[in-house]
Amino acid sequence: MTILDATTEFSDAQAETTQAAHDSDNVLNMNIADANLGAGTSKWVVAEVSTLFESGGAATLACELQDSATVGGTYTTLAGGQVHVLATLVKGFKLLVIPLPAEHLQFVKLVYTIASADMTAGAINAYITTIPQTA
Repeated sequence: MTILDATTEFSDAQAETTQAAHDSDNVLNMNIADANLGAGTSKWVVAEVSTLFESGGAATLACELQDSATVGGTYTTLAGGQVHVLATLVKGFKLLVIPLPAEHLQFVKLVYTIASADMTAGAINAYITTIPQTA
């Protein structure tokens, strides 16, 4: 079981359905420039399907971890980007389970990209944890 607080949560049942790149509901502020919180005790970024995704077409979903020096600045992709096909987007499916990079800037977010067709349902939970559940 993962224990969460609002300061480590990117998305809580975030529902996105249109073909586009969607920022996570929360941008995490690590409160230190060049925070680099990935060093030391392992921290993991986890994004998982909380509600089954559905589509009238062959929709896909990708998830990327990005960082920036300022909240409204230019974000750079740190990891992720694997494209997942609709058939895999069932409740509990892990879109992303990666170690938080040892080096990152102060502001960190996830970007969910829906492509090929709109979704008609689906939602995502995403967070930082010290013990990821992979199954």
